[in-house]
Amino acid sequence: MITAVMLPETGGFLLIQGYDPMSPAIQRFNIVEDSPLTTNHQVLVGRSIAKAMNKHAGDTIDLSGTRFRIAGIFESKVGWEEMGAVLTLRDAQIFMGKPRKVTMYTLSLKDPNQAPALVEQINRQYPEIHAALAGEFVSQMPDMQNSTAMTDSISILAILVGGIGVLNAMLMSVFERTREIGVLRALGWRRRQVLGMILREALLLGLLGCLAGILLAYSLVYLLMSVPSVGDLLAPTWTPEIFIRALMTSLLLGLLGGLYPAFRATRLQPVEALRYE
Repeated sequence: MITAVMLPETGGFLLIQGYDPMSPAIQRFNIVEDSPLTTNHQVLVGRSIAKAMNKHAGDTIDLSGTRFRIAGIFESKVGWEEMGAVLTLRDAQIFMGKPRKVTMYTLSLKDPNQAPALVEQINRQYPEIHAALAGEFVSQMPDMQNSTAMTDSISILAILVGGIGVLNAMLMSVFERTREIGVLRALGWRRRQVLGMILREALLLGLLGCLAGILLAYSLVYLLMSVPSVGDLLAPTWTPEIFIRALMTSLLLGLLGGLYPAFRATRLQPVEALRYE
């Protein structure tokens, strides 16, 4: 059984799993404090969420109006499990209002390397059900997939807005410096020199935007990590590839945003530019 509840103490969600106390599935949890489940009305809590809630073995926890005693604290190599809790199968069925029913099965293989092949075989032979590896289970849930799609849409929108912002800034720069460009053309500047000047400014604008974005990202991540229910779940990764990608995207936006203003500047005739007010 698996479900999620809201925790008033942290403002986040707690993922609850229900297992038979004697099943191999529940024995895979590494108990690091006190003891495993022995009876109903008990709960195992992941180390991360226990730390966020300042809970220890022997304390009680309120789950949607039902109180459970924390029998032990466990660790898991799966991040979303450490932010969750484990009940007995009977308690989970009552909690979810589904007596004598289950929502999922877990399989333990003698050879873990065969797990991907087994997942593929189950999904191929039984299309009415869905099998997934334990570490990929949450990422393949519909809610997580919708969240990922929404995040990608926001990223694309942000890139479009950034490109339009650079375009607008460079157009205004060209409009305001029309007379200056006319003077440069009258002094003998060639069109490619004017083009290069505008594009260099656009690239510089993109670079400054990249640096500002990195500083803003660091600040937002720092604030998120200070929230107990979120900070223990997130593990930000800063790699050179991320910064290179951000830099290339910013420079590309600056270049694309400056192309039209630069082309417009090269089409200005010196006499007309000098007369511009």
